Amino acid sequence: MDNAAGGNTNPLSDSVKSLSETVGKVGQQQIEIMTSVMKTGVEMVEPIMKSSLDLAGNMLKSVNQAIGGVSSSMAPKKSE
Repeated sequence: MDNAAGGNTNPLSDSVKSLSETVGKVGQQQIEIMTSVMKTGVEMVEPIMKSSLDLAGNMLKSVNQAIGGVSSSMAPKKSE
């Protein structure tokens, strides 16, 4: 049981070190996966949001034009 300068290492110590390195790598991979998923989600939602906003804007323009048409048809005509 010579753990000093002889070069012998403790197998339990090596196992704990290996386990902690593995846990660290797994944790880092999970963070990278979550970051990738979030980035992909944002990239998917972005065009949908743009299209939704464009559609809402076009609907408001149409409603505004319809109201303008109704109000102009109801306005009294000037007689010359």
